[in-house]
Amino acid sequence: ALIALSVAPCADAWSLRRTHAGAAPWEYGWPVQLVRLLIAQVYLFSGWAKLVRVGPEWAAADNVRAWLHFFNQRDQLVVHHTLGPWLAERPALCLLAGVSTLALELLFVSSLFSRMARRVLPALAAAWHIGILFAMNIAFPYLPLLLVFRDFGQRQDSAGT
Repeated sequence: ALIALSVAPCADAWSLRRTHAGAAPWEYGWPVQLVRLLIAQVYLFSGWAKLVRVGPEWAAADNVRAWLHFFNQRDQLVVHHTLGPWLAERPALCLLAGVSTLALELLFVSSLFSRMARRVLPALAAAWHIGILFAMNIAFPYLPLLLVFRDFGQRQDSAGT
């Protein structure tokens, strides 16, 4: 991502005094879209790996329950120890967590093409990561990277992507 951003034409966009005509709009868009692609593939391949290695039964309540218990039994690493066991006692919530995890991971790539998905899925992913932090004690330090999916400085109309 840093390599893509290093060759992006941004000096004229950030300049307070414009000395020459700025680059074409597409020249500013491709670096952001490339960074979005790099982030979206993390989610896509995570969901794909779950399906390839385990199959759809990865989303089963028993599997999610086992992972919740596993990540809450490491005494040296567990900071949040109430939400995970509480969820593990509720099979319906475990099933919902498993199905929604697979859905979010596999559908996140649609945020590259759809403005509506760009508004909804990164916010859901942020909430999902915060839930994982409190339920499984797994921190995702790159959470601010999801801000790249926000269309800063662009018109927010409802037409198109």
